[in-house]
This record gives sequence, C-alpha cells and structure tokens, in this order.
Amino acid sequence: MTYRMGSFGRLGPAGVRDAVTRWLRLVAADADLSPYLVGVDRTRLAGHLALTLTTALGGPAGGIARPAAGAWRGLGLTEAQHRRVVDYLTGVLLARDLPAAAVEAAGRAFADEAGPPATGQAASWAATFRYADVAARHFRAATGGGPQGRDGPLLFASLARLVDGGDDPAGRAALLTVLGRARRRYGLRPEHAESIADALLAVSPRKERRTPELTADWLFRCREALRELPPGGTGPAWWSARVVNHDRAGDNVAILTVQPGERLPHRPGQAVPVCTPRRPGVWRWYCPANAPRPDGTLELHVRAVAAGAVSRSLVHEVRPGEPLWLGPPAEVGLTPHPRPRRDLLLVAGGTGLAPLRAIVEQVAAAPDGRRVTLVVGARTFADLYDAIILDKLQCAHGWLTIVPAFSHDVFAEPAERGDALTVALDRHESGQEVYVCGPPAMLAGARLRLRAAGVPAARSRLPETFTR
Repeated sequence: MTYRMGSFGRLGPAGVRDAVTRWLRLVAADADLSPYLVGVDRTRLAGHLALTLTTALGGPAGGIARPAAGAWRGLGLTEAQHRRVVDYLTGVLLARDLPAAAVEAAGRAFADEAGPPATGQAASWAATFRYADVAARHFRAATGGGPQGRDGPLLFASLARLVDGGDDPAGRAALLTVLGRARRRYGLRPEHAESIADALLAVSPRKERRTPELTADWLFRCREALRELPPGGTGPAWWSARVVNHDRAGDNVAILTVQPGERLPHRPGQAVPVCTPRRPGVWRWYCPANAPRPDGTLELHVRAVAAGAVSRSLVHEVRPGEPLWLGPPAEVGLTPHPRPRRDLLLVAGGTGLAPLRAIVEQVAAAPDGRRVTLVVGARTFADLYDAIILDKLQCAHGWLTIVPAFSHDVFAEPAERGDALTVALDRHESGQEVYVCGPPAMLAGARLRLRAAGVPAARSRLPETFTR
C-alpha cells in the first residue's frame, strides 16, 4: 500500500478535490455525457467522488467503507459512456504525474460502474500500465539495470507489443523506430531476452498456466524481437509531452497542439511516432503540421479511423492537460531538399494536409522566390477541416496559391471538382516538384498517375513509410 499512501500524500485533500473538479468539467464538456448531469447536485456528487478517490489512493475513508458506490451508474449511462467517464479520470490523474499503479487503482474504484475490462493479452497490456510497471521492476531486479521511473513501464509495454505482434506494417515501423533508440539508450542486448521473457510472463494478463512450452515460445519470440530492433541513433527514445489544446475540427478529425518537455528536433515533412497512456506501447506515425516554432509546440492532425485505437483515443478521448509520448522524428520521403529550389505543387488529401502545410510554413519562414500551389482535397466543403488557417496563409503570402478540390460536392466550381490529384495535375507546370500525401486509396496509384502525366520520378515525393 506504500505507493497508494504516497499518491494520496502527493495530492492531499485539496488536490483530490481539484482532480474531481477537473474530472467533472471534462464530463460536462462532453456533448454525449453532459445531458446526464442536468438536474444533478454536482456539489454532492463531487463530494462522493472525492471520498471514493481518496480511499482508492490510500487516503482515510472516515466512517464510510465504500462511498459513492454506483454514483455514475445511477445516472443511467451506458457501459461505453461509463468507460469514457473513467477514461477522463485517468487523463486527469496522469496529468498529475501519479504512478501508473495508483492511476489504475483509482480506475478500479469505479470498475463496477464502468463494466468489465477488456480480455486478451494485447487488450490487457493496452488497458493498463500495471503489468508493464511490474515487468520493468522484475527486469531491474534480475539484471540490475534498465530504465527508471515512468520510462520502465513504457519500455515494457512497447516490448510486449512487439513480442505479441499484430501491428500493421506502418505501426510496427513506428514501434521499431522507438525501440531501436531504447535499445541503445538502455543497453538492451540479446542476452537479455531470457530476462525480458521471464519479466513479461511473470505478470502476463492472460489467465493461462505457465508451461515449459509457453516459456520456450515467449523466449523464442523475445530473442526474435531483439534481433529485429534496428541499431537506433543517439538521443532520447521518446520525449514526454502534454496536450495543451484539443480542437475538434470535424466529426472524426481533431487538431492537437502538443508541448514537449524538451524541444523535439523535427523538420517539415518528417513523421513522429506518437503514443498515449490510454494505449500504452502502441505507437503510430503522425506528421507535424507546422515548421519548428520558437515555443517548441507541435500541431498534430488526427482522423479517427475504425481500425485505429490510437487515432480514436486522440480524437474522442484525449483532452488538454493529458500526457503523450513522442518518438524520434523520421524521414518518410516528404522533406524538401534545400537545393535546387524549384516551384512546388503540393497535393493533400484529408489529414495528409499536415506535412504539406508544414512545408508551406517553412517556405514562409524564409521566402526564396519560389511559388507554391497547394491543392487540398475533401469530399465536400464541410469536410475541409483547416479552411480558416489555409485562408490566412493565402492572404498573407502572394507566392502561395491554395486550390480546394471537392470529389463529391455538386455545388463546387467546375475547376474545383474532382479528386485532389486530378485537380492538381490540371495545374501542373514543367519544373515543379510535386509532393503528394493523403489516405492509402489516394496514394495507391499516385506514382503511376504522376509518371503518366509527365512528372519525372526525381521530382515526385510520396510518403514511403505509410505506403509499405
């Protein structure tokens, strides 16, 4: 119980009350949840929740053995809504830098209201840091080394993800980019495979008997995983960051402004692995939508997709104040070459706008005489999520021309009708460098279409990492 007493001591009664206040504000700001608070005595509810949270973190319960039991359940929320309510609490506590085990203990205090946890090994590892935290301590005890603090759980959650498999090629590439750095930074070696396998098996969420066959299988997979890790470069494996602004730019699109604790060295057109504590160990690529800023913030454009747990969390769950981790920036084929300085034709589809807008900002920071045409594709005008910023950019820079392309808008001007690449190729001029970024369906035949339109391969750029 030491960590729990320490967690309550770190917050204190005032800190617990403040956490509950912030929690209720997030729930009230959720359009789907706020109607359930109409007519509710929030002062009384906050008091009950503060008592429950106090006991969950190891503080004194007073004369109440289990306060606020069923407080949320009594509002008539669905199971999915209950889980989102508890997710908001998790975000508030993670923003206070409480130990992962204490955050999980707080979530468990409301587990009877939020429904049963997910099952299966990958789902369980992704649901909590508790297993990864214990695995990291198990590894340190066996080897006398390894990362300390919150780096340990993140490393082992990521290693568990790698060993367990199941990622798409791009997600696995992001994971390997991070773990390649971690391998060098934390001195992971092939001889550590047995200690890693033992640490992961010792706290495996799966309720299966540990047999010699299972142990041998995990040892084999850990050895293969360590062999797969790239050499990695120098520098941090990841940067701790916080979400400072979260703007819902559409039904399934969010623009997140993220502040790293230390400056992240990135260039326009690069991609950055991103991980949220809501899905620990799962890394996904996102291209910053801005050139480097004096304050070091990054802007991420995220579209929630059905098969993307991370994207759904970033769009629908994550709120300002929550932590994120950012991995080492990587080249994906979209970084402009310093010379020769040719005119640019940038073709964006959906959130593929992000790296291309960063290129526009780079040119704006040091105009060199070249002209830039940015074609932004969307289904309809309502789907053009960054229209205000794009309009400001065009008004501020005479060398920039922004052309919308609407594939399903019957009210669009004739010159703006069609998919983004078709509209862009109608405007292509000899000598331009062409950059294309968008969803997989857009990129699938883009290289062939560019070649057929007479664009030399040396002057066309597509995101290679995302198309593998």
